[in-house]
Amino acid sequence: MAATLTTCSQCVTYNEQLNSKANEIKSLQEHVLKLAHKLQDESRRKEEVQERLNDKLIRLNDYAIKIRSLEEQLQSATDRRPINELSRAEVDSIIGRDLERIHSQLTEKDMKIMALNDTILEKEGQIIELQEMCREQGELVRAKAKAFQIIQQKLLDFGTRTTREDSTETEAAYVFESSFTSLSSSQQLLKEQHHYDSFSPGHAVIHFKTGWLAETSIHFK
Repeated sequence: MAATLTTCSQCVTYNEQLNSKANEIKSLQEHVLKLAHKLQDESRRKEEVQERLNDKLIRLNDYAIKIRSLEEQLQSATDRRPINELSRAEVDSIIGRDLERIHSQLTEKDMKIMALNDTILEKEGQIIELQEMCREQGELVRAKAKAFQIIQQKLLDFGTRTTREDSTETEAAYVFESSFTSLSSSQQLLKEQHHYDSFSPGHAVIHFKTGWLAETSIHFK
């Protein structure tokens, strides 16, 4: 009885451990799924930032084309007017104004490009971290699953061994009971034989015979 209670207690403990491991694995799988979704979101954001950067580069190229066009127009206007008719101040003013506008535009575009590059680098770092977290969580899930399988196998082995031991104990009890019954029957026959032999001379002994007709006879010793 005590062994049975101990076995049941151990089974309950193993079942609780298995349920706990199963819950942990489920929680980790859900966490990995969330990380995967977050990784997809970050990848989508990176693509959007890359598209915006490409758009900015295209616009920057357009501005460069416009700048070259303005330079050509300026050169053309200068060529149409004799150089000796332009004062040094006019030339410097035209060139300085155009150069300032061009420099301002280039500086603004450079700042935007640098900001976009920083954003892309930051997103790439976040994606790398998420990938590493997914890998670690995946390894942890596999380890938990392996531990769950080991515990489950041990529980199955323990249950099989317990069943085998219970079967052996039952067989031993049956053999003992059969031997005890046979011994009791032999002792009863010996007692009856001794009682029969102990009748004193002159007493009547009744013998019953069975067959098609019941027959009773009395003999005297």
